[in-house]
Amino acid sequence: MTTPTIETARLRLRPLSFADADEVRRLADDPRVSGPTARIPQPFELSDAIEWIDGRVRSLDRLAWAIELRENGALTGAVGLVVDQEAHAALDYWIGAEHWGRGIATEAARAALHHGFITLGLEEIVALHLAHNGASGRVLAKCGMRHLGPSVDLVRGELAAVERYAISRSEYLARVDRIDDLGT
Repeated sequence: MTTPTIETARLRLRPLSFADADEVRRLADDPRVSGPTARIPQPFELSDAIEWIDGRVRSLDRLAWAIELRENGALTGAVGLVVDQEAHAALDYWIGAEHWGRGIATEAARAALHHGFITLGLEEIVALHLAHNGASGRVLAKCGMRHLGPSVDLVRGELAAVERYAISRSEYLARVDRIDDLGT
């Protein structure tokens, strides 16, 4: 699956590359970033960044974008979709702490959802966040995703409380005209 470049009002979502490894390591090594995520280990070394990028770049079922600010090209985080054979996908993202509170996660997630439903024709996109990460829940709600409720998931080798969200293609299409700044 080829990851296209997507431009939004403020962001450029472009394919991740190994040239991003140093900045990905710097941003993701911050415990404020890795702590509330389900998949980023702490500490997050350069070798972890290279392995993480490699897993996304080489995956046949994943679209993985680096999120850059259009104004200056600064890498702010990453967003991705893992697509299955039944036209469903899982959305994931993280943003460097120095870029929090600016709506970047919401704008990037909306762009990924739009690409998933409009370009790829997906039927449903799901997401989860650790139960203690309320900020991520607010991002997903702003994107129009339905809160499905609590669950448990394997996080860093242990079961952890998570909150699950989903949005169907029909729900997305019904909302798309009402969502401010789709980011596309």
